[in-house]
Amino acid sequence: MDFDRSPFGLKKLSLCHQLHEVQKNLQSGDYTIDDLGSILPASVMLHDMENRLPLGLEYMNNWGCEILGTSVDEINALGDAYYRKYFIKEEVLSIFKGIVDDLNTMIFLSFPPWNGKLI
Repeated sequence: MDFDRSPFGLKKLSLCHQLHEVQKNLQSGDYTIDDLGSILPASVMLHDMENRLPLGLEYMNNWGCEILGTSVDEINALGDAYYRKYFIKEEVLSIFKGIVDDLNTMIFLSFPPWNGKLI
């Protein structure tokens, strides 16, 4: 990549380097889902899936919980009730369809299997 010497170009280079380091750590199994959730400034969720259909939410990071005004423990305890509590009923099927469509088109990366531990 060709980066200019402006402040934006240097920030872009730094971001690419940081993302590369995150990718390496994910692939080597050095990060847990909780590590990733604390790094990304976004809601990170881990859904319990069966036949590519979401059954419930297994994990949400603190950032996502703060947006919803709840806690990690409460979200994790909800299971499939998460969808009923935080989504409009008519939209849930559309959301599920979107998740399934994404999974059907996604290129799966080779990560170590999840060991069921969040931290």
